[in-house]
Amino acid sequence: MSRPEIPIDWDLVDRCLEAGCNGVQIAGTFGMNPETFYDRVFKKYSIGFSQYCAERKQKGEALLMLSQYEKAIGKTKKGDTTLLTYLGKVRLKQKEPENVIPIDEEVLKRFDAMMEQIEGYQSSALNKEESNIMSEQKS
Repeated sequence: MSRPEIPIDWDLVDRCLEAGCNGVQIAGTFGMNPETFYDRVFKKYSIGFSQYCAERKQKGEALLMLSQYEKAIGKTKKGDTTLLTYLGKVRLKQKEPENVIPIDEEVLKRFDAMMEQIEGYQSSALNKEESNIMSEQKS
């Protein structure tokens, strides 16, 4: 006598795959062996788990990108910006260019002040030098 077949909530499976869960994690959710779960996927969809997983994962990544886009253009106020950034880096392999350094506004203000001071010194030095040249030409 065989054991009764464990029911699978395929909508839950799809959501888990879209979120990035793997087959072992999902099989555990239903209390079954991963190989049994993979066999059930094949029985239902006539494709291997790898293909089924890849298709659903792509959908999840597309939804994540859409969420980032909508948040970026202000179409939606919902969503955690830090989490969207993290998931973008981890799942979508997005990263900041390596040569970009975040600017500290206070450091930038001090730098601008120093540059103005240097320009002032250069200007006064040029004026002094021009004055000396004029004096020499008069002599």
